[in-house]
Amino acid sequence: MTLLPIHPMVKDKGRTDVMVGLTAKGTPMKKRIDKARAVSDMLNPKAKVRMEKALDALGSSENFVITRDNRKSKGFQDTHYRKKLVCRYRDDLDAYITIQYAPLGWDSSQPRKKLKRGFFYLETSPQHFGSARMNKMLAWLAKSENLGQDIYKVLAKAWITRVDIALDLYGYSLKDVHVMLEGARQGASKVDEGGFHRLRLGSSSSEFYLACYEKIGGNWHRLPGEKGEASLNLAVADSANFLRIEVRYQPKTTGRGKVPLSTLWYLKNPFDKVQLYSKDLDFDPRMPDIVREMLLEGKSIPEALKAITGKPKEVRQIRRRIKSWLEEYRIQVFDSASVWSSWMDCVNQLGNLAKDRRKTRKR
Repeated sequence: MTLLPIHPMVKDKGRTDVMVGLTAKGTPMKKRIDKARAVSDMLNPKAKVRMEKALDALGSSENFVITRDNRKSKGFQDTHYRKKLVCRYRDDLDAYITIQYAPLGWDSSQPRKKLKRGFFYLETSPQHFGSARMNKMLAWLAKSENLGQDIYKVLAKAWITRVDIALDLYGYSLKDVHVMLEGARQGASKVDEGGFHRLRLGSSSSEFYLACYEKIGGNWHRLPGEKGEASLNLAVADSANFLRIEVRYQPKTTGRGKVPLSTLWYLKNPFDKVQLYSKDLDFDPRMPDIVREMLLEGKSIPEALKAITGKPKEVRQIRRRIKSWLEEYRIQVFDSASVWSSWMDCVNQLGNLAKDRRKTRKR
């Protein structure tokens, strides 16, 4: 049995990874929900008071560790909530659910006072769980001596504030392709201390924006010695370097634009917005020198387009021409529809966190 060492500085357990086929080069792809954030509320003022007291009293157990924070704690940076606790597995501190509660302006002596935001903020990184462990933690929280069944009512009313969806392309890096997000006008790029390239596309305040970065898998890969074993496992191990394309989805959080956590299943394919271009683009003689130089330096396409100077009308015309040239270098590294077809498998890994608890009305 062969062991392949992986870079010690990178942790990437990928417990909830879903295999989604092969890239154009024949290397595997994996998809997962990397992070989920939601806000919730309770209409009953007495229930809010009851839940606040239960959260204040929640303590650690044999399997779970509770740590807490508040606005008086050193380093507490949240500007919306007064209290915060984190529930973690004792045997894996990366598996956590964060709950922030009691927003600024909340007074338990005046529970009917209208607040500007939901009473609860929830955050988790599902890739460290798997549905069974997620359900086990929620079941523990829902015990009568802890938070009780009210925790499920909180989840039923929760609406999404952000979901990060990661697609890993093994055997690829940002040296192989140009990555673009449809309609993005902003971009930023850098190389971190480990020499890995990172890219951000789009505005962090828009509905969709993209984080793209190079990584190395965080586990030792054990390769089976017998023939006929899963070839994808072998391919993953042999191409441990991969490019992560992470779509960050931030729906509206007010009015009719709210997206319930329980309807995460119905999210439209965000990878349709991801555009990949050949590096041959860098050598197109039609490109202005400044654009070519920036692309060769590893800058993003929006950064290169912003570097064009001159009269406003001329700059707009040059940018339009470049955007039309881009289509000549468009490549298909993955099939977006095929990648997205397993989205339900990713949501299933959230277990009861995103279970649809809406009551069905009888006709």
